[in-house]
Amino acid sequence: MLMVSRLFINRDKLSSRYIPEKLPHRERQLDILEFLFSEFFEGREIAYTRIVQLIGPIGSGKTSTTLLLGRILEEKAGKFGLNLLHLYTNLKLESSSRFLYYKSLAEKLSKNIVLRSVSAEEQLKIILDYLARTDTYTILTLDEADTIGRKGGNISELVYDLSRINELFYEDANRIVCILIVARNHEWKKGLDPAVKSSLGQFIIEFPRYSYRQILDILIYRATQAIKRECIGDNVLEFISEITSTYANGDIRYALDLLLYSGVLAESEGSPKITLNHVRKILKRIGGPSYQILPSELNNAEKYVILALIRALKLFKTPFVSLSKIKYCYKIMSEERSINLIDGEQIESILQKLVDKGIVECKGPAKIGFIDIDIDLLEKRLLEP
Repeated sequence: MLMVSRLFINRDKLSSRYIPEKLPHRERQLDILEFLFSEFFEGREIAYTRIVQLIGPIGSGKTSTTLLLGRILEEKAGKFGLNLLHLYTNLKLESSSRFLYYKSLAEKLSKNIVLRSVSAEEQLKIILDYLARTDTYTILTLDEADTIGRKGGNISELVYDLSRINELFYEDANRIVCILIVARNHEWKKGLDPAVKSSLGQFIIEFPRYSYRQILDILIYRATQAIKRECIGDNVLEFISEITSTYANGDIRYALDLLLYSGVLAESEGSPKITLNHVRKILKRIGGPSYQILPSELNNAEKYVILALIRALKLFKTPFVSLSKIKYCYKIMSEERSINLIDGEQIESILQKLVDKGIVECKGPAKIGFIDIDIDLLEKRLLEP
């Protein structure tokens, strides 16, 4: 009997491997790539293989864009009565040599054309014969192309081979319509032979790192598909976006994983919703920015300022609070506990020391809080006699 989730609609849709129907903030890149295939769908013969470089840091949407493009173009080709296949290969995981790449490519097309006792050139010729015989066109994605530059040697000749298929190997219609080369930065070409570099051309599509606002938009879109609306606590998505843009170089995979694991933790604890504290707990587990607070190393004034900060975070239900809100909560707490009241300047001075120690995160007078600290547990430890 399947268990019904209290929090999730479909948790798989938070996976970084899931490719949604649209990619917020990558529409322009996708439009450019689709436009490249207009001639193909207009029935004009593709005389040469187009090579496009997709360059951007980890988690900037490059791989997702190629996979969504492949899905879109395969469906469109079907409507035109064309057989078009998108063949994706992660060079780092699948192909450590030129021969292994062609073998992997052959396996994706048909097990019957995979031969072990042939050279790389012969395996490529077999692949091209198969494409011609079955009237099949292909788009090839070479992901993790940084591997090519590092390994050099015969694997770097892949690009040269594939870009000059008609010239070197085959006289029939060009069956490899486009090669998408995915890399983290322009340095991937550094170790290539000049002839190989020349064959690449200069068609480059940049994928800049996601900003805070863009990460938040993507999380909102994916969360509506994956999590019940009432089960996302206040400011959770904003907090994850802030952490990702600041500490994870805008890596959207990091943001999606953080939201997913926070949801799994919340469900395992029986919580009715994902809270900021669940996110903090996961950050601690995965090794986010961290500091192990020992109450014994804090004096009473520092403890009470931290407790005032915790109270402000809980009261206003935000990942960060302003200095004025901390002072407000400190004043209330001092009256409740009959502790010696310190002035605003002393509170600021203590907070600065806590920031210097890495205990408290501060991005200005309106953004003071914790990153990966379980504030419930911390509060309990600070209140222990």
